[in-house]
Amino acid sequence: GNGELSHFGSNSANAVDNYTGISLGYAENGNSAYRKVGIVSVGRGDGAARQDLAFLVDSNADGGSAQLVDTKMRISHEGYVTTPNQPSFRAGRNGNYIPGYGNDIVFNLTSGTQLFNVGGHYSTSTGLFTAPASGSYIFHAVVIWGPGTPNGENMADSFRFVYNGARFHYSEKRAEYVDGTTGNAGYYVDHATCIAQMNANDTMGVYSQEAVSVHGNAQYTTFTGHKIG
Repeated sequence: GNGELSHFGSNSANAVDNYTGISLGYAENGNSAYRKVGIVSVGRGDGAARQDLAFLVDSNADGGSAQLVDTKMRISHEGYVTTPNQPSFRAGRNGNYIPGYGNDIVFNLTSGTQLFNVGGHYSTSTGLFTAPASGSYIFHAVVIWGPGTPNGENMADSFRFVYNGARFHYSEKRAEYVDGTTGNAGYYVDHATCIAQMNANDTMGVYSQEAVSVHGNAQYTTFTGHKIG
C-alpha cells in the first residue's frame, strides 16, 4: 500500500550533476523509488567545490523520481535565487496594423531577440495573458502609434490595461500628437506600468483607444509581464 517515504542519497544514474540530498514523498505498491519532493546540494559541474541548493518537485504524473531536471527553485552559493518556471513573458509586434478603437492590441511574437513566454500563459492570438496561479503580477507595455498619426490627434489615454475585460490602468502619457514636438514623422509613443493582484485564470490585456495604426517594431512595441509574488 501507499506510505510515507523519506530517502537520503548521493548521485544517481539519472542525475545530471553530482548531488547529495533528501527526498520526501510516498511509496507506491512498495516501490521505494516513488519520490515527489527533493532538497539537494548540487555540484556546479565546473569543478568548483562550492555547491548550490536545489528544490525539486517531480514533474512526472505517474510518480517518477524527482531529478535535477525537475528543479523548481535554486539558490546559488552566492545567494542568487532562480525560479525557472515563474510565469513571465515579453511579447512584441512584427507588423503595422490597426486594431481599432475598443479592441485588444495583439502582440503577435514571443520568439526572437529577448522575446519569451515562460509557461505559455500569454496568447499571441488573443493578446491576453492568463494568470496560472493567484498572486501579484507586474505588467509593462510600450505602444508606438504610426506611421500616419494625424497632426493634432488627441493621444491622451491612447491605450489601457484591461483586467478580465474591464478597464484597469490607463497609459501614462497625455498629449496630442504634434509633429516635431510630441513625436516625429507620424510616430507617437505611449507606455504604462501596473501591478495587479490576480486570481488563477484571470486575464490582462492591452486595449486600444485609438483608430490609428500600431507600429510593428518587435523590440519597441512590447507587452511584458512577470509573477512577482
